[in-house]
Formats: sequence, C-alpha cells, structure tokens
Amino acid sequence: MPNSTAVDAAFALGTTLNVTCPIAGNGDLYGLGIRIGLYLQIFTAQISGLASHVLEVDDNIGHAVVVFILATGTVLLRLILQQKIEAVEVFPILSLLVVQLGACRVPFWKKPMTVAIYLGEVVCLLSLTTWFWFHGMDTLPRSCRDDYAFFFKRVSIWNWFRKFSQAGTILAVIGGGGGVLVYLFMLPALIYSNFSQWTRGWRREDNRGEEGEHPDMGTGSFEIAFELGIVVYVEMALKWNNISGVHTLSTPGQFMPFFIALAQFITTFYRIGKYALIQSMEDDNGGPEGEFLFSIFGDRC
Repeated sequence: MPNSTAVDAAFALGTTLNVTCPIAGNGDLYGLGIRIGLYLQIFTAQISGLASHVLEVDDNIGHAVVVFILATGTVLLRLILQQKIEAVEVFPILSLLVVQLGACRVPFWKKPMTVAIYLGEVVCLLSLTTWFWFHGMDTLPRSCRDDYAFFFKRVSIWNWFRKFSQAGTILAVIGGGGGVLVYLFMLPALIYSNFSQWTRGWRREDNRGEEGEHPDMGTGSFEIAFELGIVVYVEMALKWNNISGVHTLSTPGQFMPFFIALAQFITTFYRIGKYALIQSMEDDNGGPEGEFLFSIFGDRC
C-alpha cells in the first residue's frame, strides 16, 4: 500500500491539474473505437495464426500489430511523461498493449528487422509496466480515494492487487527478457541467412511456396480464453471506475484505428475462406478444379 506522503502528493497533483472524480477519460487513447480496434487486432492475430497452422497461409498480420502498438504506446508514454493521465487510466490500456504484443506473431525467419522493432517494443512495454506497478502509479495524479480493477470481483488496485501485479510483472520480465536475449544472439545469423537467400533469388515469384514457407505459428485455446478475460478486465475497470467519455465513437481520432482493424479482420477472413475453398476443391476433385480456382484467385492472395 502506498505511503501517506505519496498519496498526498498524488492528490495534490490532481488538484493542481483540476482533475475530478469520476474521471473524464481520454477518448483518443482508449475510447470505444480504439479499444474495439485493439480487441479486433488481438483476435485477428490469433485467427491468422490458426489459419497458418491449419491451411498453411502466410501469417502477415503481425506487421500491422507492431505499428498499432507503437502508435498507441507512444501516445500513452507521452501522457505519462506530461502527467496528464491517472494511474486508473494507465493500467487497463497498458495491460491491453502487453496482451496484444503477446498475441502478435511476426515470422522471424523472414523479417528479422521487423522482429527487432517488435522486441524493442517488448523491452519498452515491460520496462514501463515494471516502473508503473513498482513506482509510477504513486507519481501520477489521483482524483478518487480508491480505484478498482476486475479480478473475478471488484478489488482495489492499491492494496494486494498491486503486489499481485508486481509479481506477475517480474515473471513477464523473466520470460520476455529471456526471449529478447535469445533473439539478439540469433539476429546476426538470421540477417546473414536472409541476405544469402535473397541473393540466390529466394524472393523470386517462381521460388515461393517451397517447403518451410509456412512454419507453424498456430494458437491455443488457453491464449484465446486469456485474451477474452483481458477484454472483460479492461471493460469492467472502465465501468467500475465510472470513467466517462470513452464509451462512444464521438472523437474523430477513434475512427482510423477502428476501421483499419476492422478491415484487417474482414480481409483475414476473406483470405482464409479463399484458401479453404481452394484446398477443398483440390482435395475433393483430384486437383483440376482446385488448380482452375487457384488460377483465378491465387495471384491475389
């Protein structure tokens, strides 16, 4: 539990900034359109990963997720540095970004530099999460006497839940940090390998589709269930803390992320349906119909 000096300082900062309880939320950071966009991208990444496992379809959604996380995370960090956001606003969106990062699948064997950016985001988000739960939430402005999170019931974020989150953060740092170190050791070899393959014409159209082009990037039922839990966690936090102004598509800044994520969701289903139809025709009719269908649609996949 934070000491009285830190609490008094947080309330004093909140008074200086004229924040009120309940909080008027930032619709351009975590408004309804932004949240739906994040949710759609999380589940689109999982669906795309499952399709890459079942239908051997390239899983390319991870690149867009990396950009989405970078944009949202940059805005969040800026508001934290300017102390224009409260702790009760930070933890839902921060948790959502960490989960979105975990759902992201970037094919490291093909795009080592994209994964290098992804790993940079891993380091930054884990560092920000560690700072927030261990120290940062005491330094941000505070307007309400208590703030709540969902953990199968309404619980205060300032008591045992904070210690629980600190423990979870330590585990995430150990796991994520280990992954980053492994990849950094592998990165020079991957860059050299990709450059060698490129110089031999590996990226030419007539060389695509070879074995190994679709390694397993599947997903599991536990991941999907956990992500559904995070959606409930975020929405209940906003509801229980009576944060207003973030439950409609009223601000213009929400529309672009929402429609980009929606387009990715629809496009992913379109590609999956197309590949499934091609595969079904090939399996059921011995190949000619499937080849004919592929000649129509294949080049557009």
